[in-house]
Amino acid sequence: MVSRAPLVILGLAAACVPPAPARPADVTPLRTWAGCYVLSAAPFPSNIGSGYQLPDSIALETSGAGTRYDKVRQYQLRAAYPPSVRRGGRSDLNWALIQEDSIEAVVWADGFVDITVRLGRHDGAIRGHAKWMNDFIQVGADESVVHPSVSAQAMSIPCPDAAQRWSSR
Repeated sequence: MVSRAPLVILGLAAACVPPAPARPADVTPLRTWAGCYVLSAAPFPSNIGSGYQLPDSIALETSGAGTRYDKVRQYQLRAAYPPSVRRGGRSDLNWALIQEDSIEAVVWADGFVDITVRLGRHDGAIRGHAKWMNDFIQVGADESVVHPSVSAQAMSIPCPDAAQRWSSR
């Protein structure tokens, strides 16, 4: 006969251990990322067209904007584009916390093309890459040519009053 005493004692001991303090997974890192940033990046290759550009500045907001395909929560994003950029057929812009030190932001979405910026904190700098995507599939094509990626940097700035009027779509 197998004694159940060790299992009962182990169960009681586990019940007596206080739970680890609950740390909201998205609150502390979320607040460290919320704010305004100036973006800079190498230009995208000319084959994708000059009409698709990164915004000059973005404001990462803490208001919820839904959930991504992978169940990661999204937040609202506002963007200030250069005056020469014309945007039509726009979709909502958003950002998501990927890890405590990295985010992914959709800074252009028009139903056909997305530009996503993935940034991380590295040695006091905020850098990563911007990727241009479209909904065309080219079998056998070089992914780096069809959906190019360029290096990108962000610098935190105080949010200007105009940030409330920046585009959220």
